[in-house]
Amino acid sequence: MRSAWPAAGLGLALLVCVGLAGLVGQVPPTVSTILMDGKPITATTLNLMSGPSIIWICSPVGASQLNCQSQANTATLVSKATLQSGACQFINSTDGSKSYTYAMGPTCQTLQSYVPGARFWLKTVTPCPADCSLNIDKLGQLSIKQSDGSTDPGGLFDFTRGVPIWFDGKLFRIECQH
Repeated sequence: MRSAWPAAGLGLALLVCVGLAGLVGQVPPTVSTILMDGKPITATTLNLMSGPSIIWICSPVGASQLNCQSQANTATLVSKATLQSGACQFINSTDGSKSYTYAMGPTCQTLQSYVPGARFWLKTVTPCPADCSLNIDKLGQLSIKQSDGSTDPGGLFDFTRGVPIWFDGKLFRIECQH
């Protein structure tokens, strides 16, 4: 979505519209210098693209300057403190079955999809000799296998104390070999 500047009266204001393509504004012809990180660039259109993790905050400085700064969108990004705490990797399933379930909850934001390479620490109240699976945030029940991707855990791992697992793109694998 593009916004046209009216013929007069805006001075050095930046008109920003929210559209499907992100935030887009058009610089009026009276602007003589556009700076990026303090260095001049030449452009007639300024396109501030927000994504799911970055937002733009713009504020005028006097009549001749508009400062825009990117910020983390805390509604979609986990804070450094939360990430370092391990809260988003620790899964404590207490449902009592071998079909383990877990909801990330408000601390870590709900998972949108399983991502290959994602690692977790799975602790359960029920051992996993065979045919066990995990469903995080209702994304689907996926099998848990040993590191080879095909062998059941076979009771060799103490799920009640915790086991490191990772998603390989199809199922969860136990990281350590037994």
